[in-house]
Amino acid sequence: MPENSYDVIIVGGGLSGLSVAAELSQQREDLRIGLVEGSSRLGGRIRTEKISRAVAELGAEFIYGRPPRLRQLVDNYRIPIVASPLSTFVRARSAEVDQVNIWKTLTDWVSETGMPDRNSLGSLLRASRRLNPSECRQIEAYASATHGAGVDELDASFVWMSENSFQQSDGYSFNRAKSGLSQLIDSLAKTLGARCDVFTNTTVSQVDGTDTVHLTLYAHTSTNETRFRSNYVVVAVPLMNIAKHTRTASIAFNPSLPATHLRAFESLRMADVLKVYVTLNSDGSREIQRYIVASGAWIAYGGQGRFATWWSCPSRKILVAWLMGHRAQLFRRADEDGQYRTLARDLADLLGSRVGQARRWIEGVHYHDWVADSFYGGAYSYVVPGGEAARERLYDPVGERIFFVGEHTAPTESIGTMHGAVCSAHRVVRQLSSQCR
Repeated sequence: MPENSYDVIIVGGGLSGLSVAAELSQQREDLRIGLVEGSSRLGGRIRTEKISRAVAELGAEFIYGRPPRLRQLVDNYRIPIVASPLSTFVRARSAEVDQVNIWKTLTDWVSETGMPDRNSLGSLLRASRRLNPSECRQIEAYASATHGAGVDELDASFVWMSENSFQQSDGYSFNRAKSGLSQLIDSLAKTLGARCDVFTNTTVSQVDGTDTVHLTLYAHTSTNETRFRSNYVVVAVPLMNIAKHTRTASIAFNPSLPATHLRAFESLRMADVLKVYVTLNSDGSREIQRYIVASGAWIAYGGQGRFATWWSCPSRKILVAWLMGHRAQLFRRADEDGQYRTLARDLADLLGSRVGQARRWIEGVHYHDWVADSFYGGAYSYVVPGGEAARERLYDPVGERIFFVGEHTAPTESIGTMHGAVCSAHRVVRQLSSQCR
């Protein structure tokens, strides 16, 4: 079995893994760094494609507000960013949602009564005496669509801190990479050059020796097995590749991870969502243009699975339908005709048109199923009720030599975002720099 030796091995070539490799290789030219990616491409859950000659982000799409580390990275690589000030409203109620004031009302109430421990957002809303039923429904629709889970599955403190961070950083402004986020991935990969060896189509299945001098990683390609030896390992794969509650724990650790880390992984889940790009014919495009509000862009929150959440794109020929939970599962199981009919019914409800008419508007449907993708198992992570304190244990390396990075290890306010992935990478580079003397 061939063996490759490095000072640092990074497992996973998504945004967080590439960010660690780029920053560490710039700061420490003396280190031998290897990056191992299981799939055939770099970028992880950033995946830009062209649909009807327009940029389409099948994975991560928005930069929320002006998160400092992500914007610094984008600015360094001169990635053009365009603003999309989205007007928001709740489905079947054409009134706009004043998110800031609704959350402020809830904030005032919690400030007086205190945040209950181990509470779900749903139980917090039901206990609130400041919000009327309509405002509670608006928060439910917004929070469940944003975090990819029902409000009874979401830790209240996690959602709370996320929203406070959004308000402080103008997070309700939605920004896009003009030419697509894959431009950022390509720029990071080019930065590595000869300073980091990159292995794609190479899947790590086991990490041995957490209690020995060197770590040994066992990996395989489609044709053979290989082995890596390293002083330090950075685990930059999605949550589902590690946590026991997921369908498969593809990376085994020998000895096992400490109980504190296992509990932290158990406090996280991957969002079961589908992001579906819907291309429209000219009649559908004209209908959408009549519907769009004065701001030129909108997002319609669909609630906890009753409707899809829809948003507009720079191209008027394209809409995005965001399905979660049970609706996403039904959509996956449907054949192509069933998927088209599902979207047509929902689009007709949104626009107040006939189902048959809406069906004739739809020319194509495009999506990447991150839940079914064996390398990811979901779109992004969220914290289950009572999980916030345990999750912070992921900041600590195991035995000072195994480090965890990714949006699921980010500060609470950045979980599930690209900014969270970049922040966690910067944290791990600092930790590694202090260890690699």
